[in-house]
Amino acid sequence: MLDVGCGRGAVLFPAARATRPTGQVLGTDLAPGMVELTRQDVAKADMRHVSVRLGDAQAPELPAASFDVVLAGLVVVLLPDPPGALSAYARLLRPKADSGSAPWAPRTWPSPRIWSHGGRALLRHIPQERLPAATADAAAALRQAQTSDGGIVLTTTARITIAETATGPYLPRPA
Repeated sequence: MLDVGCGRGAVLFPAARATRPTGQVLGTDLAPGMVELTRQDVAKADMRHVSVRLGDAQAPELPAASFDVVLAGLVVVLLPDPPGALSAYARLLRPKADSGSAPWAPRTWPSPRIWSHGGRALLRHIPQERLPAATADAAAALRQAQTSDGGIVLTTTARITIAETATGPYLPRPA
């Protein structure tokens, strides 16, 4: 299992717990400080099946077809080329025998191959007895957003506010 942009382990540690006792988890991050602190946390937790190293979430330099799952919690939207990153992740995934579709295309929701920090937080707030109905409702909504190539397009509105003073745009002074 690979967690790109692992940061301080918000997705890495739950993934590590889920893969015990036989799985292996690799976390990568572009920030050396994040990597070092997360390595220390991995060592403190005695998670010998987990490793953390420097790596670029946009273009991971890892062998093709070397992972069953690629995780990228709250990372892809921050990258300069999200579709390019998804293509890079697809190259890293081992082929699935049951489908010729794109590896990141959801087959069910929540997909066992797609696990995001935000999605996991949402699921934790749904009472266990209501989870099957919520999952079915979400799957129906996602089917409506599915494109002919198996991707999903969701649209949202963003508001950007720019403050200006009488003399021009407000620019904070360096501390």
